[in-house]
Amino acid sequence: MLDLTLQGAQGGETVKPGRWAPPPSHLAYCIERGAVTLLDIRRDRYFGLPPALEATFVDLAAGGFWISSSSPQIGRLVALGLLAEGPAPSTTPIPPVCTGWLDDAPIVRASPRNILAAGRAVLDARLLQTRGFASVIESLRARRSGAMAPDLGRLRDEVCAFQAGRPWIPVKPVCLLDSLALLKFLEARSLSSTLVFGVIRRPFAAHCWLQVDDIVINDHLDHVREYQPLLAV
Repeated sequence: MLDLTLQGAQGGETVKPGRWAPPPSHLAYCIERGAVTLLDIRRDRYFGLPPALEATFVDLAAGGFWISSSSPQIGRLVALGLLAEGPAPSTTPIPPVCTGWLDDAPIVRASPRNILAAGRAVLDARLLQTRGFASVIESLRARRSGAMAPDLGRLRDEVCAFQAGRPWIPVKPVCLLDSLALLKFLEARSLSSTLVFGVIRRPFAAHCWLQVDDIVINDHLDHVREYQPLLAV
């Protein structure tokens, strides 16, 4: 169940109209059918909003978080740290809707080279995760300019190589760990990908996967489409 308990200041703050007040950079959010789901990157925590605050947040998001009039609900959102006065919000880099995936990739037999490379990538991902979720996101945001846009043929070959070696690594598969490992594996071969986080509101579930443009490269298309994208790095 999604946490609707908000921790922070109990009162509200007066917010003057005529200014921007978007969510701070450590908060990611999505809105689906009027329901708001937020991810606090610093705390690695998903949460929702009570109905009154949720309705206000949805209205503000529709207007680009421009404050045209003050209200107790807006003041409460600011007091809770969910909005912050500042410049106009930048566009959230959510990738295009998924339309394809690499299911037709050929089966590759595991080789010592594939197993070693997959093991190194899993180890790198585990070491990265020991620094905490916020550090993971920060490092991914900082590294975006290095890799080339991949051609799909080469991308398919490298994904197959990773998938052939991964079952031999004695670490339980988990969506974030394996997505980070594959991302690192591809990045070492100058292939770029985007890590996408998505949620299902009711019943609540969170998931992540890798995309290249509109193609899912480490999950099933039908599975990924069940989730509303919330953050992409």
